[in-house]
Amino acid sequence: MGFELKIIDLHWIDGSADMPDDLCLHGHVFVKIGDEVVDDGTKDAWSMRVGVYRLLESVYQDHIASRGHGYFLTCCGSFMFIDEKTDRLTFMDCPYGQDWTVTHEGETVRLTTSAGTQVIIQLTQYKDIVFAFADEIKAFYEACSPKTPPIDDIERNAWKRFRRDWIRWRYPQETDEFVQTFMQVFPEHDVEHFTQKLIQTFPEHKEAYAEHLAFNGELLGHVFFGDVVSAPLSDLLRRKKDKPKIRGYIAFIEGMYATGDDAVRDIVGLTILAHLGDDNKVLKNAFTYFSQDLMRASKVIESGYGRREIQLRYKKNGKTRAKW
Repeated sequence: MGFELKIIDLHWIDGSADMPDDLCLHGHVFVKIGDEVVDDGTKDAWSMRVGVYRLLESVYQDHIASRGHGYFLTCCGSFMFIDEKTDRLTFMDCPYGQDWTVTHEGETVRLTTSAGTQVIIQLTQYKDIVFAFADEIKAFYEACSPKTPPIDDIERNAWKRFRRDWIRWRYPQETDEFVQTFMQVFPEHDVEHFTQKLIQTFPEHKEAYAEHLAFNGELLGHVFFGDVVSAPLSDLLRRKKDKPKIRGYIAFIEGMYATGDDAVRDIVGLTILAHLGDDNKVLKNAFTYFSQDLMRASKVIESGYGRREIQLRYKKNGKTRAKW
């Protein structure tokens, strides 16, 4: 065969078989073009997220080695963003890896290594090899716990583009139902999901939920979460009472912000965090419980409302201090 691309192993950054917070899968890969072994798969572990994206893209367009496209196989790609000028998904990967050129020539593709080895294979054959590579990575993701979506809006939007492009390139003829199934590898839960989870976690709010539906005729997310989360949490923080309950509420909010869709994150920011910021004492107490992610989200809300400019200082011990 003129082109061999085989996954040797796959793992998360800590070497484990499952890690929900790690979005950048790594693994060893064997690559052979013609008679040249580009990578024997025994040394470096590469970023599969970057690799699968660039390989799928190369099925449809040329990939010129080391000329602005980045390596097919690179040791890391932990940060990605959408370039506003080109509207392309861009990876901040290391200047180290394995790469080769893919040139489309009608119904064939020419593969050229950095050493000059060249082979020409049918485009359909190349597509089958790359798709098999992508399918193996997808299967590994699906066998693990659902990934925790990025908190940062830049990375979050980049992940949406990553998923969209992967689906578009790998499954151009598939149905919307299939696409939604694939998207569940990186789930984003809606307001209804968190409403049901809330009344399961805090059963004392079941009656309030029933009354809310009876009065409004439907679920109004901002109103409901304002009534049953923002108000009681604010009161607890003001009085510094029942720390376990405070931790429970804030852990729930952290989950909403981390795995919720855009509507859920709006509720967290515009309703819950904004309400806590109405009272300086309440917000200061809340920051003693917040993760860095909620601190950053609150900082954005407060600055947008023109109420206070929060400075965050990241300590070497991993803790974050806030000042305003």
